[in-house]
Amino acid sequence: MKKLNEIIKELEKKSEEIKGDDPDSAGRIKEVAGKLKSKTSGESEEHRDSIIEHLRENIYHFETRHPVIGELLERAVNQLSGMGI
Repeated sequence: MKKLNEIIKELEKKSEEIKGDDPDSAGRIKEVAGKLKSKTSGESEEHRDSIIEHLRENIYHFETRHPVIGELLERAVNQLSGMGI
């Protein structure tokens, strides 16, 4: 869980860094970070496959525009899978 929380913090940081140049992507990152927070805190009822699918869609979106963010999202998927979430 600690690694996933670190990924969430890094995503929030990246969102702030790019919001001036790419506000749409910054909003997407913020949304993903929020979903991850809700899922890890137990607040989200969203099905595991649904959040994984959402992350994968965003990986595709970010892999060329912001490769570091794409990698963070891939790490999040791996962490969720490893945790059985």
